[in-house]
Amino acid sequence: MKIFLAALALMFSALSVSSQQDWTNYKERTLAEIVEQNKEFTQGGTRHYLFTGDVFPSRVSLIYTGEFRAIDNDRKEFIRGFFKSTQHEELADLFKTEALFKENGVEHWLPVQNGLLDALKKEAKKGRKVLVFTNWLGALTREGKVDWVFIVNEFDANESGER
Repeated sequence: MKIFLAALALMFSALSVSSQQDWTNYKERTLAEIVEQNKEFTQGGTRHYLFTGDVFPSRVSLIYTGEFRAIDNDRKEFIRGFFKSTQHEELADLFKTEALFKENGVEHWLPVQNGLLDALKKEAKKGRKVLVFTNWLGALTREGKVDWVFIVNEFDANESGER
C-alpha cells in the first residue's frame, strides 16, 4: 500500500527534519529503543510536555490489535502544541483517531493520519505484524505517568517495508 498525502509532505517540511519525504530515511528500530534513549528527559511534575527536535523517523514492526479510539483531549492538546511549535498547527487536524499496537507485550496507542484509517482497517489483520512508519513527537507526563506520543505516517500490512 502506498499512500502519500500532500499534508504529509507539508508536515515533514514543518518538522525541519532532513529529507523525510523519502521513506528510506526511516530507520529500523523499536519504540522501546526511542523510549530508552529519551526517558531521562521525561522527569517532571504532575504535568510536563517534552517536545523533541529529533522526531526519530522509524520503521517499527508492531502487532496490530484492530482496536481504535478517539484521541483524548490531553493528547490532542499535546499534538496541537507540537505542530504549533513547528508553525503548522493545522496539521494537528490530520490526527483524530489512534490505533492500539503492541510491541513485545507493551501497548502503544498511536495517532493515525485520518487518510490512512480505512486502509489500515481493511489491510491489516488483527494479531499480525504491521510495519509502521512513525515519528516521535515527544512525551506528555500526566500525574507522574509518561505518555510517549508516536504518530503513524504510513504502514505496510505485509511488513515488507518496501517503498
